[in-house]
Amino acid sequence: MWFSAREFNASVDVGTLFLLQVLLLNPLENLKTYISNRPPLVIFMVSVSAVAIAFLTIGYFFKIKEIKSPEMTE
Repeated sequence: MWFSAREFNASVDVGTLFLLQVLLLNPLENLKTYISNRPPLVIFMVSVSAVAIAFLTIGYFFKIKEIKSPEMTE
């Protein structure tokens, strides 16, 4: 279904424009509100990020450090 520009502009109401303005003007307050309203999601995202950082750190450690097997004799 195709919309003309006039139909599209008419479908954007004042509430949507106000919401976009609020989101763009005060991002820190919005982040604080989001964190306080959705704590399980925030805890999940922090946990996933921590695991990702841990895996990247361990991978980097094993890449730069040569691990010698105790069973091998030189």
